[in-house]
Amino acid sequence: RMDSTSLFYIGISLLAGLILFVISQKKKPKEKAPRVLVEHTRGDAAPSRARRRRRVNRRESSDEEEPANEGSGSEDEKTGKIGTKKAKKLAAKQEKKEQREAEMALLAEKRKQLEQDLQLRKEEEAKQEEEERQRKEEERKAKEEQERREHEEYLLLKESFAVEDEGQEALDEEAQRNLLLEFIGTH
Repeated sequence: RMDSTSLFYIGISLLAGLILFVISQKKKPKEKAPRVLVEHTRGDAAPSRARRRRRVNRRESSDEEEPANEGSGSEDEKTGKIGTKKAKKLAAKQEKKEQREAEMALLAEKRKQLEQDLQLRKEEEAKQEEEERQRKEEERKAKEEQERREHEEYLLLKESFAVEDEGQEALDEEAQRNLLLEFIGTH
């Protein structure tokens, strides 16, 4: 029985292998399959007609692309003669690039704002901590002062009482008996 950690590592390694395989396939130039000419049953005339038709189609498509390039004027000088599809693709690419740059600038601005907010929050917390520390210090000093005053009052009060003799005098036996009889008689 395999534990979950080894299964996890096996899965990760398989995934990494798959990703590397896909990347290597994308980097290889795609080989075009060799065209196999199919012999038609009509004879030799059919392939030549197909070739002629392709040539005519190519000329027509290049004729359609040229008017779009002629209208742009200075773009022809920059990009050369390119087709309308290519021009649209380049325009879309440029638009995406500008949009990406705008998003990056917006993200940078948001990041800067967040950093400023974080800095302000840190400063506020530090200020609050300092105020709390000062308040506790003042409370401690006030408590010490109160205790000192109470101790001084105690010492003054202690000095005001003068105790000369401590305890009771011992009564002799006869006095104790008289007190006891007196106590019993009254009750």
